[in-house]
Amino acid sequence: MKKIFNVLLLVFVSILFYSCQTSPENKGKIVVTNQAENETDVIIAVYAKPEGLDSYSLYWSSADGAGYMQDAYFYIESGNYDVRVYVRKQTAFFPYYTETYFETGYKNPVKVEEDEYSFIYYDGKGIYQK
Repeated sequence: MKKIFNVLLLVFVSILFYSCQTSPENKGKIVVTNQAENETDVIIAVYAKPEGLDSYSLYWSSADGAGYMQDAYFYIESGNYDVRVYVRKQTAFFPYYTETYFETGYKNPVKVEEDEYSFIYYDGKGIYQK
């Protein structure tokens, strides 16, 4: 009886793990790529809000306090989004960094389609889409 329970538990966990690895239904992926020349410019958070809503929701944040250049990526439902990217830039003066954000705005929304990638690029001066 115990072996049957263990086998069923293993099957359940395997199915759960597989379902977490696949793309969610009706969702696409937003990728924010850090292409700044200065390696101390780091993406620390990405917020997004769908058309028609007033407030942003956090979709990605740096797990380690943004100690190095990295890209941000996350799944999000299909639609048009105003995306806000927060960046930490190192300075020579106390407190030795500044935090700022850039946003796409509703005039240039990020279009997310099911099972597709939408790319946003940070170049050290701002964000843009291709």
